Amino acid sequence: SRISSISGDSLIWQIAAIDAGAQDSITVNVQLAANVPPTLTELISFANFIADNDTTLANNSDSDTLRVISQPPPLGITDLAFSLNSQTQVAGEARTGEAFSYNLRLSNIGANAAQNIRVAQILPDSVRFLSSSRISSISGDSLIWQIAAIAAGGEDSITVDVQLAANVPPALTQLISFANFTADNDTTLANNFDTDTLRVISQPPPPGITDLAFSLNSQTQVAGEARTGEAFSYHIKLNNVGPNAAQNIRVAQILPDSVRFLSSSQISSISGDSLIWQIAAIAAGAQDSITVNVQLATNLPPSLTQLISFANFTADNDTTLANNSDSDTLRVISQPPPPIVPPQITATPPMVQVGDSVFIRVQVEQAIQKWDLWVYFVTGAIDSSFADGFIAGTPLTPKIWYDVHPAFSETRLLTQAQQERIEFELRTIDLFGRPASTRANVTVRAGNALVLDRNVYEAERQGPLAIKFRLSSNRVARLDLLDLNGQKVTEIIQAPFSAGWNTHFWNGFTQDGRRVGSGVYVVTLHSQDFNDWKKVIVVR
Repeated sequence: SRISSISGDSLIWQIAAIDAGAQDSITVNVQLAANVPPTLTELISFANFIADNDTTLANNSDSDTLRVISQPPPLGITDLAFSLNSQTQVAGEARTGEAFSYNLRLSNIGANAAQNIRVAQILPDSVRFLSSSRISSISGDSLIWQIAAIAAGGEDSITVDVQLAANVPPALTQLISFANFTADNDTTLANNFDTDTLRVISQPPPPGITDLAFSLNSQTQVAGEARTGEAFSYHIKLNNVGPNAAQNIRVAQILPDSVRFLSSSQISSISGDSLIWQIAAIAAGAQDSITVNVQLATNLPPSLTQLISFANFTADNDTTLANNSDSDTLRVISQPPPPIVPPQITATPPMVQVGDSVFIRVQVEQAIQKWDLWVYFVTGAIDSSFADGFIAGTPLTPKIWYDVHPAFSETRLLTQAQQERIEFELRTIDLFGRPASTRANVTVRAGNALVLDRNVYEAERQGPLAIKFRLSSNRVARLDLLDLNGQKVTEIIQAPFSAGWNTHFWNGFTQDGRRVGSGVYVVTLHSQDFNDWKKVIVVR
């Protein structure tokens, strides 16, 4: 139900904040494979969370267990035959540094279309994915494709372009890649997977080899120390100390636990806990650098006393591996956050009549990450959505007053009292995840009134007469037209109206459609214990 990232078999979500007393939820839609191993009798899913300022860990995780019920395959079963074959310069051999391809082929040899096909390939160690003939997702070392259907007698194929590293461990003598697939209505499992094995041929490095020197260093407020809640940076530097340009450089950094990535000076991709950058080339004698901005969480496990970050790189023609990696270690200093300074709020005027507007101003004294306005009524009702649009588009800078738009206009009496208090609460969450709040209040007084937009109503030459009236609460009101003897000429309207100002337009006719003749009349208003009247002259 909300965007997630995928790391291996895990789904990961980021939620900025959840207010005190509030809740949030995520719905995950999944599907159990049509064919499962006989030993799979239970599905156990585990989920947990961390929050910067949640220190009660006992209820931070949960699991769900389902019993697996194997059911007969759906109607229209079929059979896909699967094959995986590599294509290299020399059949059966892959040379270090060589780019080659894998070909995955699915042939539907069954009687019906194959539905909802999921293909997965595990790449061997030291083999780098370059591209594929159709869009894939990546989960760990696996490439995954989704194919909607393959017709009976049809086939489909995927080409995967990869490259073997220029430098491989001496123990790596074979590249074994495994691929398989599942389909909702393929129940013949014997031909649903295949493997491909290549012999590794180590060849001398290409001409123009070079040497990149690599370093990773952090920059904190105090050298060698990182304080809880502190934003700091890592500096990655690559110096080409060799005689030739370095080509096709891939840099990776693993961030420590409880360190949140903020930004970097070069565009990166994220894979699990790793940041990855691609650099096309660095000339001989030149250098390149990457700055990574991060922040240490404000609340850390007591056992976390060091932040160790590791970074390395590979380059096609760098064969000196001793200086291709580096690490940085920081001592964790847990420090108390600064005292909370409550925010400020004003509500003016302090006393209003029903239907009048209230003007809200807010100010914070410290940097915050989130703020909200809540309105409390005497009945216990709470409006937490007031000015949400303004709040979403207005980050609060400390020491500056902000006028909240629009003004609050829901001033009405909700009980039988002649006046009620409405409270406005400014709620904030600071950079350390700590809540703070301040309230201001106004008094709403009963206000009833009756006003006509003119004293002389020329019915044939003017638009309808506007009868305006204000009620102190939501209730029924009746408007009558009387002559000067107090006799009712007609009932103009009787209906429920909202608290505050209302307008009813009278066209000069009685309820049964007769024209009211020229003369002096009285418009009366009756609503509970409020009665009022206004004189009007009708001219025909």
